[in-house]
Amino acid sequence: MKKSIFLILFLISIALSLVNYNNSISQDNNEYVKQNEKKPHWVDFYQEKILITCSDNEVEVEGIYYLRNVTDGNLSMTILYPFPVDKYHPFPHKIEVEEFTFWQDSSNIYFNMSMDPHEKKSIKFHYRQKHYKKSAKYILSSTQQWQHAIQQAEFIISVPKSWNEVNISLQPDKVEIKKDIKIYYITKCNFFPNEDLVITWE
Repeated sequence: MKKSIFLILFLISIALSLVNYNNSISQDNNEYVKQNEKKPHWVDFYQEKILITCSDNEVEVEGIYYLRNVTDGNLSMTILYPFPVDKYHPFPHKIEVEEFTFWQDSSNIYFNMSMDPHEKKSIKFHYRQKHYKKSAKYILSSTQQWQHAIQQAEFIISVPKSWNEVNISLQPDKVEIKKDIKIYYITKCNFFPNEDLVITWE
């Protein structure tokens, strides 16, 4: 039996939830939350690896997200990928989603994806976003809507070595310097964040 679901995929922080397993997709966010409170999850978002490179003018994000169909049926999905857009962080000026054609609104992109029974897939994202304040954000908090922890999340954050007072909202496991770059490594297991990843610097 083919089921249609609506998946929310969060850069930082991806929420994957079933909206309707009777071949329909809800367009109302409140209805979406209500419908998903007690329903099982058909797709397991179990791993991500995120590379964030900060410079004086922009932030570059590269992400690989790993998904698994945990059912015996075929799944058809629309995935939403939101960006942290505000007056200091405009909509990204360059976006790539490997092997997928996407459409967008003021702060999100969307694309369709299908999965065979028990199939595993990886999705690769790349985007560049200007900043007009010495800060960057990667969305993590919406993972709470999924009601299930990510098995492993890995973050590699690179900044110029010359920057002073770099603050990262997640505690780095390791820091190293390579030439003119300072690199922060963060790995989380059974990761279920309720706040976004925020990077600030002077």
